Amino acid sequence: MISVKRRQMKNDIILGIGLLATALCLWLIMQLVMNNSGREGLVVVITIDGEEYVQYPLKSGSAIEVPVDGHNKVIIDDGVVWMEEADCPDKLCMNQGKISKAGQTIICLPNKVMVTIKGGTAQYDGVAK
Repeated sequence: MISVKRRQMKNDIILGIGLLATALCLWLIMQLVMNNSGREGLVVVITIDGEEYVQYPLKSGSAIEVPVDGHNKVIIDDGVVWMEEADCPDKLCMNQGKISKAGQTIICLPNKVMVTIKGGTAQYDGVAK
């Protein structure tokens, strides 16, 4: 009687570990697919006071440093964009972090600079106005 319960408990543990391993593998596959989908055709557009200043493709493996009108410096590196430097007083644009998906934007209001990722497929359902 005792050996049957031990065997059943051992089988339950093996089944639980197998289910956890399967779930982990599926989660990893989903993360890889979601991170790489919609990345083709993405473009970084930098505008100053509403006028387009420059455009660069957003692709992995390229590192570009963009001085913007003597006030800001934008870095495009390995599929990610961020504001490296700004001479505005509040530096909020530098604190907005890195962006990498279509529809994301970094804005420096004092210098009227906007960095937007366009193209590909947007990651948002809608925009509130």
